[in-house]
Amino acid sequence: MTPTTRYTLYVLIAATAGAVGLVITEIALRFYSVTALFIALVSNLIGGILLLAPTFIRGETPWRGWPAADWLRLLVSSLAIYALGFLLLYSAISHIGAGKASLLGRLEAIFIIVLAVLFLGERWSTRHWVASLLALGGAVVASFNPAAWNLSLGLGELISILTAFVFSAGIVILKPLLDRHDGQFITGIGLLVGALLLGGVMVFTPGASLNEMWGGLGWMALLALGGRGVCLGVSWATYNIAMRHLGASRCAVIFLSMVFITVALQLVGNALAPDLGLQVPENLWMTLMGGCLICAAIVLLHRQAQQDT
Repeated sequence: MTPTTRYTLYVLIAATAGAVGLVITEIALRFYSVTALFIALVSNLIGGILLLAPTFIRGETPWRGWPAADWLRLLVSSLAIYALGFLLLYSAISHIGAGKASLLGRLEAIFIIVLAVLFLGERWSTRHWVASLLALGGAVVASFNPAAWNLSLGLGELISILTAFVFSAGIVILKPLLDRHDGQFITGIGLLVGALLLGGVMVFTPGASLNEMWGGLGWMALLALGGRGVCLGVSWATYNIAMRHLGASRCAVIFLSMVFITVALQLVGNALAPDLGLQVPENLWMTLMGGCLICAAIVLLHRQAQQDT
């Protein structure tokens, strides 16, 4: 297996773990009535601890010798990706719903490509742009819901576009740090920093008592939150490790496969347990067509990468 193939698989693992995490989040929100802020806080904590535990068990200190600039870069990217990005996403969903917010959020891939080319010096050929637009089009087709789409551009739409930009900016800021340090450790620290900020938001949010939320959950809901945290840690760690080798822009395009994987998991989950209330797509053929476009884009990128090497 070539290094390009290996790290492409890493991104696909990240997309799969991310998709599983999204489905678990939907179940927690709809079936167990857990708040989005509580889900984000607990999953960040679990994911961060999971990733950092091996480092501390081995007695390693990978942070020694870091310059102040690296710590500042880690802090800024963590706040953007793991805290502010989540809060903006949930705000957008509250205004326009999850379907439309998810659709507009696919602009993240284009933002990452543009920022990576401008600030990281990544080379992006005509074939890369074709693959990017093909994957973005596939994501739009796969998640398109005519009942939730209109041409208005209100506050919710603007927040959703801002969310995509914040995520992409955080990823591009983080990329140089991943080139110098361990991706798993950086991801774990980032998740805990995000949890710290989210915890601060919860303290100042009326009616968001942490003790009351813990006390009102059953063991199945807690298990779901634990699974969400594991998926979050695995998804971001494998993505960040692959980004060091493949580049921010190529990873962003491959990660669009999460849209198709999420829909597939929703269909399976709804067939096995319809009482969970998963919102499956209304037009399955559109979803399958979008998934095929995304797969074609990944193949095109992979062939280009093999030619470059």
